[in-house]
Amino acid sequence: LYELFTGCDIVLRGECTDQLGIDCSHLLFDLYLDGQYAYPVNLPYYVIMDPFETPGSHELKLKYEGFEETTYPFSFEINTTIEVFEPPIEIIGNYTDYGIDENGDELYEELAIEFDVEVIEAGNYYFSGNLEISDDTCGQGGCGGISVYAGSDEYLSEGIHTIQLLFSGIDIYSEATDGPYLFDELVVYGGPFNLVINPEYQTRDYLYREFNPPWARLNYNFNDYGIDEDEDDAYDYLVVEVGVDVDIESEYRVHSYLSKDGEHLASYYIPEIHLAPGENTIELNFSGLQLYLGGEDGPYTLGNVQVSDV
Repeated sequence: LYELFTGCDIVLRGECTDQLGIDCSHLLFDLYLDGQYAYPVNLPYYVIMDPFETPGSHELKLKYEGFEETTYPFSFEINTTIEVFEPPIEIIGNYTDYGIDENGDELYEELAIEFDVEVIEAGNYYFSGNLEISDDTCGQGGCGGISVYAGSDEYLSEGIHTIQLLFSGIDIYSEATDGPYLFDELVVYGGPFNLVINPEYQTRDYLYREFNPPWARLNYNFNDYGIDEDEDDAYDYLVVEVGVDVDIESEYRVHSYLSKDGEHLASYYIPEIHLAPGENTIELNFSGLQLYLGGEDGPYTLGNVQVSDV
């Protein structure tokens, strides 16, 4: 018995081996949802997009029918029951955006995007978002140049809440691309719940020079290694060392993530770290447990390292 939320996808993972021990994962299997044929799928990995729209018990079946004249003349099927629930949180929308100038220097430290959610089940929820340059906009840095990330981790009670995601002004300035910008991906995590939507919300026409220029820059000196703290022959952390050149001594926040083939596996966030002028090395300690649960072997891709002043 598996549990799923309405609007969520199912990831099929598995292997097929015949009676002789020969791999048969390349075969096409017929997928049935609640007894109705849907489409063919194959292993070892397949994503079933939004299979069940209503809560309740649902049946999923994989079936293969072999024929005598084929290499694999056997037939078999796999049946499972999936319990589908209403999601514990709903994205209402009502998107707005504005720049934040905290020190009054007429430059934005951050670009805020706000939206409303309705919480059905109180708990801790993590929100992350991606900001892309709009398809019809080309700034001084060229066309299609900007991708910046923001995240927010909050405990939310039942009811309506306004969520704020803060995108670094330094990151936006560094891309040298004028707006409008496109808020094109919103991810919500909460316990077993994982929701991805595409708001397609467009900001107003910001100029990239309206945002703070960077005080620190990556120098592209990288290194990585595993740490086994309890000596059980399994890494507790994957440490990625990132080289940073700093112009102005200050407190900075750092965020990055690891992915494999576009799939987000682990994030790491440093809310505050002191960096002195000159060359610095920042350690990003990615959770070994998160990587294990992601089910993907390396190598991994280090994505969108953000270093911004606090």
